[in-house]
Amino acid sequence: MAVLVHYRPDRAARWVEALRTALPDEEIRTWPEAGEPVSVEAVVTMDPEPGVLDRFPNLRFIASTGAGVEKLLDPDAGPPPGVPICRLVDPELTRGMAEYVLTAVLRYHRQFEQYEAFSRERHWNPLPWPSPADRPVGFLGLGVLGTAAAALLVRHGFPVLGWSRSPKQVADIRCEHGADGLARLLREARILVCLLPLTPETRGIVNRDLLSRLPPGAHFVNAARGAHVVDADLLAALDSGQLAHATLDVFHDEPLPTDHPFWAHPRITVTPHIASLTVPESAARRIADNLRRARAGEPLLDLADRQRGY
Repeated sequence: MAVLVHYRPDRAARWVEALRTALPDEEIRTWPEAGEPVSVEAVVTMDPEPGVLDRFPNLRFIASTGAGVEKLLDPDAGPPPGVPICRLVDPELTRGMAEYVLTAVLRYHRQFEQYEAFSRERHWNPLPWPSPADRPVGFLGLGVLGTAAAALLVRHGFPVLGWSRSPKQVADIRCEHGADGLARLLREARILVCLLPLTPETRGIVNRDLLSRLPPGAHFVNAARGAHVVDADLLAALDSGQLAHATLDVFHDEPLPTDHPFWAHPRITVTPHIASLTVPESAARRIADNLRRARAGEPLLDLADRQRGY
């Protein structure tokens, strides 16, 4: 039996080596050299070509190479009904995301975007030093990544609020849910962080209405998906001063087109989808565990929920 890697050619080799280390007794194949379809038990992928996954009648599960699974849940590309989809929940991926969010929040908290502007103008102007206790941070999304990033900020003294679709309880984080909870979070969040899964309900959620409900001069960080944001509404909020600055790691089109207005906007920091990167060597061990579980008839780890879309 075999595990098939269906991934970008420039990154597939590292995945193959990691899986061979984690699964030394298994055959690891690389698309399009899939071999005999009936012998493929698992496919490691994130954005499969349409129809590819239907070729393998004995699939035990699909393992995502990233935290998001929206492309795997697309009816045109996703696995046949009944084949489990496993999200990537990996300690290295989680740590990287928490670091990125902490970096962005501390940059705003210590007013570096303003000092960088002063530096360009050769302007010496010490600003008042705020306390973390006076700068609540709101999280859209309290999944594995959001919870880890929020907990890291709590340890740095920030009041943290988190919003999710359904009720949650997380130590030291004020958890909100539903429309009323979202309204309460937006009224208080001086820095808003988006780490939501991308679903039909969350697509375009960061729009003119949502941004208008933040305190004037708030900051925004998006490390989830570009499609969460209505670009024109974000630009309008920045131009009006409703938002002071935005840090964006994800975009509707990637790489971000060179003529996109985000590049030139003085109140936007663009990073090239590097908030957190999958470490195949770590993730492969999780996939190996799930393969063992599948063969033993045990529950799989990190299952995506098709109904919820993540």
